[in-house]
Amino acid sequence: MTSPDPPTSPAQLATALLAEWEQRAGFRPPAAHRQTRPALLARLTDCCRVLAVTADVNLDIDDFRAALLPYSSLRLGRAQASGNGPALRLAQAALADAGQWLLGPAPTTPARHVLLIIESHPTAELEMDELTAITEHIQQTAGDSRTEVVFGHGLRPNLPAQLRLHLLLSYGPPLLPLPLLPQRLPCPALRPEEIFPAAVRLITAHQTVSSSLLQRQLGLGYNRTSRLLEELVKAGVIRRREDGGYGVVIN
Repeated sequence: MTSPDPPTSPAQLATALLAEWEQRAGFRPPAAHRQTRPALLARLTDCCRVLAVTADVNLDIDDFRAALLPYSSLRLGRAQASGNGPALRLAQAALADAGQWLLGPAPTTPARHVLLIIESHPTAELEMDELTAITEHIQQTAGDSRTEVVFGHGLRPNLPAQLRLHLLLSYGPPLLPLPLLPQRLPCPALRPEEIFPAAVRLITAHQTVSSSLLQRQLGLGYNRTSRLLEELVKAGVIRRREDGGYGVVIN
């Protein structure tokens, strides 16, 4: 008997993730959930769309699973903004929107995990101070100093606004350990001179590249990963695409 093909479309990915979360959380849906679930699934599908579109935001399915599956309550929000100083308005609007969409029991503690998906129009690329304003406001408002914040950012040519933010807030003590997540190599296992060859082997094996993949598998910080991506481009291992993502050159 052959195993079923893994889900590939955004709708399939979202359906599989939501069903797995409901099963792991022992979710007992309230009466209103039957009416709200389609809208929540549509929002999750919109988030998963970044895994399928060309405009890569350097996130993969395991980043979504890590944000969803271990936790007992979830909020999903989204917003878009344009004009002068849109970053803070974007964060505020996404948090307000997330307050209206809840999966699981009402949270009584700050968010334990935050997943941010930030898309910007090519004519209004996100500045570092804008990213800092978004992440700090959300962490201070919805979380605390222990909240883990994971973000991806990419360009979207057909975006109808300057910036769009998808927000996933996860609450409650983690449930059972999350299965099937890739093992992260311990940082001491790699000396500085070993990082580049390890990255080449990783990219060759996966035939894909993203900052989240390199961070998770090689145990690197964000700044070191950014420098590594530049080194890989200069060496001809990967190429920078017009949409802001990266493509693999070697095989």
